[in-house]
Amino acid sequence: MKRIRLLLGIVFFCVIFGLVAFPELFLRNMVHRVCRRSLAYRRQSIAHGTVRWGDLVFRVSCWLMRITPHFRLPEMITSPAIIIANHRSAFDIAIMVTVLKRVGLTNTRWVIKAELAGAPAIGWMGRESGGVFVHRSKDPQDIARMRRGAEQAHEDRASVLLFPEGTRFTGAV
Repeated sequence: MKRIRLLLGIVFFCVIFGLVAFPELFLRNMVHRVCRRSLAYRRQSIAHGTVRWGDLVFRVSCWLMRITPHFRLPEMITSPAIIIANHRSAFDIAIMVTVLKRVGLTNTRWVIKAELAGAPAIGWMGRESGGVFVHRSKDPQDIARMRRGAEQAHEDRASVLLFPEGTRFTGAV
C-alpha cells in the first residue's frame, strides 16, 4: 500500500506539473509577451506561478502519502532574502516552495545547476523566472553569472534561493 501511495504521488507530480502547470505557465508567459509586459513582470509572474503550483503538488502529495507536515516558520517576510537549504531529494523543492509561499516569498530567483538548463520544463522555468545556471566544475564564469543574477534579483526585489550541496542524497555511503 505504501508503494502504491508513493507511486500515486509521483504520477500526480508528473501529470500536474507536466500536463497542467507547465502549459499554464508557458501560456501565461506568451500572453505577457503579446501584451508587451516588462521582463521583470514576466519573471515575477513565472516565479509566483511556480511557487503556487509547487505548493499544490506538495499538499496533494502529502495527502496521497498520508503525511501531515508541521512547520515552524517566521512571520511573513516583507523584504527580499537569501534562502539556503539542504538538498537531499527531489521532494525538497516542493517543500521549499511551500515554505516560500507561507512566509510570503514568492518572487524568487533560483541558483540552478547548469545541467538542468536543457531539461524540458525546469530549464525553461529557470530561465524565464530569472534563475542563474552555474557549472559545478569551478567555472570562472560562475562568479560573473552569480553577480549578474544578484544584481537582477536586487533590481526586481526578488529573493534568491540556493541549495549549496546541489546534489541529491542517494543514500549510499
